[in-house]
Amino acid sequence: MPATPSPALTRADCTPASRRRMLGLTAPVSLAGLPCLTLPVELPSGLTAGLQVVVNNPQSPVIAWVLEKGRYSSG
Repeated sequence: MPATPSPALTRADCTPASRRRMLGLTAPVSLAGLPCLTLPVELPSGLTAGLQVVVNNPQSPVIAWVLEKGRYSSG
């Protein structure tokens, strides 16, 4: 799931409306109490976006797999 609705915001773009859009993406997972990893994703522009990896159980093997893959990723 996306964690941000756009690439990284500039300081000028950090508005209440932008915050509401981001919370609309991240709040449902938080309110559901689901374990989630939020990962930065580098974009061709050099900016980053966010990606949420949501699982249904804290012991899910997906968490270790994502962390292991991220360690060796070259971007």
